[in-house]
Amino acid sequence: KLSQSLNKDLDRNMAYYLGGLFSMDYNVGRLLKTIDELGLRNDTIIAFTGDHGAATMGRGSSTSQNMLGYCGGLRDYKHSYYEGGVRVPFLVRWPGTIPAGKTDNSPMSFLDWLPTACSLAAVPYKESSIEGENFSDVWLGGQERKRDRPLYWNKEGGGDYAMLSQSGEWKLHFNVDGRWELYNLKYDIEENKNLVQCEPTKAKHMKTKLREWTKTLPSVYCRSKRCKSAKFGKLDRGKDLEGSCTDYEEYMSSDGFVPVEGFPKPAIPPVEANRDDST
Repeated sequence: KLSQSLNKDLDRNMAYYLGGLFSMDYNVGRLLKTIDELGLRNDTIIAFTGDHGAATMGRGSSTSQNMLGYCGGLRDYKHSYYEGGVRVPFLVRWPGTIPAGKTDNSPMSFLDWLPTACSLAAVPYKESSIEGENFSDVWLGGQERKRDRPLYWNKEGGGDYAMLSQSGEWKLHFNVDGRWELYNLKYDIEENKNLVQCEPTKAKHMKTKLREWTKTLPSVYCRSKRCKSAKFGKLDRGKDLEGSCTDYEEYMSSDGFVPVEGFPKPAIPPVEANRDDST
């Protein structure tokens, strides 16, 4: 209503979008004010970010009316493994401890939040049970650095995969239709120039790493934590299969996935196969 009152001709979709931004800004301000009033400003870490890139712009349905976000020129949107879907802004504040005004490009992930927060709060944790890495040194103003391990993407056994190198410079994609793509994000963050044929050594190394990672994935996923039977998505080019979850509680893993058949054969073609190395 506020945004429409500013301009009676404002598009309804844009009014919803601006209304959402105003509400978020207003309520974040209330939160920060309360923290200050309680005298907790210097004892509180505040992080602000998004869990994925902007949703694809849509009009018409009630769920798409406010999807007018912008990914800053990056390729694609939410649900994609291209940078527009996975690269998001990240702001963190801890007055007197985290340097203000510093920009850092270390390749961090949401997976890293838990070990980083534990380290900053001096809470012990078992490193072998956490996939993320401790980036507290970077948060506290240290030098930009690479990861100890690459980052990988795959959604519930779907046919699309992606991998980011430890340096954050190289990005490998495998698409469900069998295409390999390799990009140098340092010079091509928009992911326009496929270098899979131009950098065969780098491509082969990353393909091998990605294939090794797929071998660690469960062959079957359970999509519900409460049901005694569920639909499964097999790690085979994203084709869904029906199945029943017997002895559900016995197979329940800590993260909610249920590996029923051991580990799968990788859906990704052998590294030596070049039929899909098209630009």
